[in-house]
Parts: sequence; C-alpha cells; structure tokens
Amino acid sequence: MSTVDNSLDFRSDITMHARLSGHWRDGRPAQAREIAQYAVTSWVQENGLPSSDVRAIAQDRDGALWLGTNAGLVRFNGMKFVLWGERNSPHLRTAEVTALLVTQDGNLWVATSEGRVTRIRDSDAMDFTHADGIPRVTMRLFEDHQGVVWAAGPGVAAA
Repeated sequence: MSTVDNSLDFRSDITMHARLSGHWRDGRPAQAREIAQYAVTSWVQENGLPSSDVRAIAQDRDGALWLGTNAGLVRFNGMKFVLWGERNSPHLRTAEVTALLVTQDGNLWVATSEGRVTRIRDSDAMDFTHADGIPRVTMRLFEDHQGVVWAAGPGVAAA
C-alpha cells in the first residue's frame, strides 16, 4: 500500500475513499471536509490487484469490496485481493466483469461481457444467460423497491 497525492491515475489504480459521498454508512450526514483532509490509499497490481482495469465496485454486508475487472471477480477484505470463482463459478476467475450489485438480501450479482449474470449467495453461485432473458451484453444491474433485480444492456432491460 502506498499513500499518493492528487496526481493519481484512476485508469491504473483502484482508489479507496472514506466518506466522500458526504454520508456515513448508516445514512447520517457527515461533517463537510476539505478534500485534503481525506486519506487516499491506492492499491495497484504490485499490491496484489490482479488487473488495473477495474470496471465495477460493490461492498457487501461484511464490508468487503468486490471488484469487477477485465480479469475476473476479485474480493478485497482491506488486506488482500482474492480472485473468486474457483469452486462454484470458474468462469468468474477470468471473465470481463461489467457490473456488480449487492442486493438488500445480501446476494452479490455479477454481470460479464460474455452475456452471463451470476447470483452469488454465500458460497453458492447460480448463472443466468440470454436463454433466461438476460441481455447479451449486460452493462448495468439494478434492484427495484420490490427487490427485483434488473439487467440492462444496449437497448434492452430484463427483470
């Protein structure tokens, strides 16, 4: 890990920021701060990040960050990066991840450029494809107020 300044190249680093949204996790407003008051830590491939091309980020209930890269799905616990999918969804070790979503019930949804959406519940994974109504290219995942997960791609959305 290394501390960096504002000349950070976002295309080659994954950067973690604390409270930049202006709210704590519990929804309470945070006090306004100058950007210089925040610590910026950057992790790169030399620190174990498998790919510098991070396309999606989601945080699960345990606080771990899930990173969708062009080299697969990665879980980051604050200390180390671990490629996910060896046992249950081997394609996620090498897939180009296009979108991530953690739903209200704690499931992690992963969309890939190959037209597959995978729901991960605990350590079990279930794949959905175009045959199930998933767009051939899913660029966004969204959960509506009823808990229905939507997958959207160019010109199409499916629930």
